[in-house]
Amino acid sequence: MLVPEDTPPETLLETLAEFDPIMKAEFDALALTETFGELPYDAVLMPEGGIKLRSLAPLLPYFDVDPRQIRFLGTGLWDDPALGQEPPLIGGWYAAPDPSTWRNFTKRFEQIFGYTPPRLASLAYDSISLAAALIAIDEKNPFTHALLTNADGFAGIDGIFRLTEDGLNERGLAVLEIRRKRAHIISKAPKSFVPLDRARLYAPNFAN
Repeated sequence: MLVPEDTPPETLLETLAEFDPIMKAEFDALALTETFGELPYDAVLMPEGGIKLRSLAPLLPYFDVDPRQIRFLGTGLWDDPALGQEPPLIGGWYAAPDPSTWRNFTKRFEQIFGYTPPRLASLAYDSISLAAALIAIDEKNPFTHALLTNADGFAGIDGIFRLTEDGLNERGLAVLEIRRKRAHIISKAPKSFVPLDRARLYAPNFAN
């Protein structure tokens, strides 16, 4: 959904109803919520990206969700330089790989192959690198459960990662803040999973 920047919120909502009825219904529910005075939350998570996010962002201030008082949070879908042109999102935080590692990978890739790699190229590269590393450890039986789920994890183009017992994966990501020109890292990506594992180990003790 592409509309002019100066489109009135009322018109934007009408267009949204045609583009995404489910999102429009969610905003209708929000319109019935009292937003005067102090809000009962200090952050809003918006796990959207692209056109949906750019349509969503200007509507929240319309419903008195002030980005100067409420922190907007996002996911790696926010890793988009164009979002610096969306005033409501400036100052928002999102988790993503350190951009410098991708830039370095892109530069090397372009020098070798002569074109810019797709964003998913880092996953393919890390997969092959992981396979090579495991073969170097145990050439005869490299893909054992123990090796694949090594708690120390592995280092890839997009930072550290590890495969978990339940078939998922964990990544060490940076936290970035959206600025007008480019996103700024406010919390660096971890170099090791040790601090996370220690926090999980001692968290129950603090809870008690």
